[in-house]
Amino acid sequence: MQVINRSFHVDTGEAPDIVDITQRIQGILSEARIQNGTVLVFTPHTTVAIKINEKEEGLIADLKRLMTSIVPSACEYRHDDLETRDPATMCDGEECLNGHAHLQQMLFGSTSETIPIIHGKLSLGRWQHIFLIELSDPRERTVTVTITGN
Repeated sequence: MQVINRSFHVDTGEAPDIVDITQRIQGILSEARIQNGTVLVFTPHTTVAIKINEKEEGLIADLKRLMTSIVPSACEYRHDDLETRDPATMCDGEECLNGHAHLQQMLFGSTSETIPIIHGKLSLGRWQHIFLIELSDPRERTVTVTITGN
């Protein structure tokens, strides 16, 4: 049994930005030469989601509309009230006013997905793709891939 860890970065755009990372994950898997096992795709960010779904423009537009209508950015969130926030929970430098992004991640997201590996390939359904979803401001995001198997 082998365990292989790799990371890569994704530069995101304006939220919600839905970035297909499937080929990057498959590339890492191909280099690892693992035939059977699992791939864990993880992000250490609290305002990013990793999700599996269909890559269809209408669905992606619907998802963006749903997320922004249920949890709009133009709303008052206690997380964004810097006067009452515990300074220990704030970034060094300028704090992001992104309460909406944290709430969207909690409602719609997850920080990881696990995919089976069968015969050296991601065992995804015909229409399935792996997405990184930016819910806050554009920036560089990290994705960690852990491959376990033989």
